[in-house]
Amino acid sequence: MQLLGYHLILHINEHITDKKYSASEEDAKVAIKNAIYAYEQKALKPLLDEMANNEKTYLLNMAKCLDNERLADTSAISQRLGVTINKLSKQRANLIDRGIIAAPEHGKVMFCVPYLADYVQKEELVSDVVTVARQRRV
Repeated sequence: MQLLGYHLILHINEHITDKKYSASEEDAKVAIKNAIYAYEQKALKPLLDEMANNEKTYLLNMAKCLDNERLADTSAISQRLGVTINKLSKQRANLIDRGIIAAPEHGKVMFCVPYLADYVQKEELVSDVVTVARQRRV
């Protein structure tokens, strides 16, 4: 909420010169977009930058397996990756130990970090510098 309020006031101060102003729905939409972007860059990106590629891959596939209750079936994740559940146990355990995901019930996992499921699915999210350089033909 603090980040959202900050971006709302920042947006208003940059575009409005009147002393009295009532924030509009459009102002709120801009503030939400900017706050989420800032959160992604200052919190989610550094979090993922510290992870091993296999953990990022686990999270990406986990995000794609989320159901309506925001839970992912561990067997569905392993099927997407083409490996056994046992092969994924180390990544899963590391992510649980660091509080990034949780196992609320047997065979299910959920994200514990807000917006992380959406962030890992973004197209521009690439795990290493070499891949980015190749994509940009540097």
